[in-house]
Amino acid sequence: MSGMFFAGLRGILRKAPLRAAVTHMNPLGASAPIVVRARSARFLSSGTSAGDTVVSRCESKIAEALNPSHLVVQGMHDDPNGSHIIVEVVSEKFEGKRAVARQRMVYQALWEEMRAGGALHAVDSIIAKTPAEYSAK
Repeated sequence: MSGMFFAGLRGILRKAPLRAAVTHMNPLGASAPIVVRARSARFLSSGTSAGDTVVSRCESKIAEALNPSHLVVQGMHDDPNGSHIIVEVVSEKFEGKRAVARQRMVYQALWEEMRAGGALHAVDSIIAKTPAEYSAK
């Protein structure tokens, strides 16, 4: 079974443009190390201008798509260039929508940042409320 896993992993890695490699010890105890190659070695703190961060791009995309009355986008661990973010958004567009539909709307706004090779890896938390729900808090 493990041979199939590593063969599949090699197939996936061959299809991706390889830009970085990290060597790990083989968990199966074999003498050869495993080389894992990342699709992109682009770290966000390099190559972006001071005002162009993951957080600022995500804020503008959510604001454009949902026209929120309240919006907070924060990088995990207060890192503005982090690949994980937390979103709190209040929008009238959420009226009559269930939680999953609201989250889907947020993800749709962020899709360009999340797709393969994008700067955003994950949205760790989404709080999506209507103005009435937000004012009742």
